[in-house]
Amino acid sequence: MQKKKTGTTNARRVPIILLWVLLIGSIAFGVFNNFTAADTHTYIEREVVEMHLADTSGIESFTFNFAQVFHAWPSDSEGRAVRNERLHAFMTDELHMLNLNMLRSDADSRASLQAFQIWSIAQLDDYNFQVRYSVRQLVRVSTMEYVDETIQERRYTVYGYPYYADVVVQHQAEQYTEETVLSFFVVVVHVDEGGDMVIVRNPTVTPGVGRSDYTLPLRADGLLDAAVRAEVMQFLRDFFALYPTASESTLSSFVRNDALVALDAEYEFVDIVASAFVADGERVVAYITVQFYDPRTFSHSLSQFDLVLEKGDSWVVVERLA
Repeated sequence: MQKKKTGTTNARRVPIILLWVLLIGSIAFGVFNNFTAADTHTYIEREVVEMHLADTSGIESFTFNFAQVFHAWPSDSEGRAVRNERLHAFMTDELHMLNLNMLRSDADSRASLQAFQIWSIAQLDDYNFQVRYSVRQLVRVSTMEYVDETIQERRYTVYGYPYYADVVVQHQAEQYTEETVLSFFVVVVHVDEGGDMVIVRNPTVTPGVGRSDYTLPLRADGLLDAAVRAEVMQFLRDFFALYPTASESTLSSFVRNDALVALDAEYEFVDIVASAFVADGERVVAYITVQFYDPRTFSHSLSQFDLVLEKGDSWVVVERLA
């Protein structure tokens, strides 16, 4: 009797087929996505800022020459006409016309330039520079002042008949007043490629430069042992007693890394009048004010030092912060 064949299924065959299908599908999707995706590139933009240090000596001289003409004038009309003509060498035609009637014709005044100082020059673009400057002028003004009055008798004739009347006559005298005036202005100077210059913005009043309200932060002493503090103070007093006249070889016993260079001066050490110390690991930062006497000028001076000290066999200055 012949046996009937029966089929068998491998239990691992189905998962393997599924994995192959998944792999082939992933590859096909990746290829399809690669061909259909937009072609993108990543660019890294770097902004390069180039600093050009412009030579402003010519601008300073040009502005000074302009100020000598613009901020000074005589009292007579002929001299003022000459001044107006000279201004044309510095200003554009439009600005020159604008300034022709700057001075009052009914005021007998004259001005001279006593001092001139440039405070800042800012480069606006490749060809234009803003100059901030100050001028000190001596202005003299002439006015007619009342002095006194008198009564005079005058004879008049009316219809052939004479009569007399008292007339009050006032007397005036020319008085001069002088005043020193300090003013701040800004102008814009155009410099072409050939180096020629012209004022393109009229002198415009601007706030002056005053005293800043900034104050240095207080430096509190760090936690230094009293004995260490005493050692540091003694070292500094010994050092600054020698420092003004010390040679390089003498300084080498007190200073490392060229932190301080020889003064070769005739100053005499007086004392350390102010001090603050901050511990910095094995080092000590000393903020001190040293008083010296200058026998050449018979005066005292105060010098401030911010020093970093380090102790080996003895204390030495290893760095100067300021």
